[in-house]
Amino acid sequence: PKVSKVGSPLVEDLTSNDRFNSLYQNNAARGVSGNSFALLYFASQKDGRLGTMSYAWDRPVTYDELRSFRADGNGRIDLLDLLSGERGIELVMARESDDVCSVFSGGGRGRIERNMNKFRYAVTGADPLGYDAAPITAALMDGAYHDKDVWFAASRYTDYPDGLFQIAQLFDSPRCGDVVVTARNGWDLMDQGHVASHGGMYKPEIQVPCVVAGPGVKQGTVPIARTIDLYPTYLKYFGVPQQRGGEALDVFLEV
Repeated sequence: PKVSKVGSPLVEDLTSNDRFNSLYQNNAARGVSGNSFALLYFASQKDGRLGTMSYAWDRPVTYDELRSFRADGNGRIDLLDLLSGERGIELVMARESDDVCSVFSGGGRGRIERNMNKFRYAVTGADPLGYDAAPITAALMDGAYHDKDVWFAASRYTDYPDGLFQIAQLFDSPRCGDVVVTARNGWDLMDQGHVASHGGMYKPEIQVPCVVAGPGVKQGTVPIARTIDLYPTYLKYFGVPQQRGGEALDVFLEV
């Protein structure tokens, strides 16, 4: 990984961390989730005992720190630019604040802002998600907030369906990395001889066929849906109270 080439010692396998000799003597760690999706964690430097160098893992690094990261012997580097310039990386994502995320690729940056269930999206340079090239999504890039499902419906034929919602919800998890990266089509983030890829946000990886049938289920097609919506749909079918996350799909006959 390029971060280790610029003076950021890297814990490559989080399962082998012994809580001191591995993690606290390194300022970068990665966790691969699906061979085209990886979470990257970084720690700021601090002075250790007897003048040794150690790393602070007790707080997440900030967006500004990612853009000016202190690497051993290399001054400060912009980690997001560095990673997005890697040949095998497609998207590089990071959170600026609770409701603002940035996505980088190919020399461009997209800025995702969330207001409750509405999003707005603006780009600098080349659009990492390619939304500015599709008329229906480009029309939503007007500086206003639009509902998440409006964005979903508009983006479902692009390379990154539902991209704004998917990226924003990643960083809602307290376990999410400081940076999230996906592999470019044809590349792999795990050296295990795979012949296919999964885990990323590219349409062939994220699109899932689904058929729901049974008593009380109506005929028809649901134009847009997320896999997170399946669980509350099943709960509704069996008469179980709604749980957190997702929305029950409109697949039932009227009673």
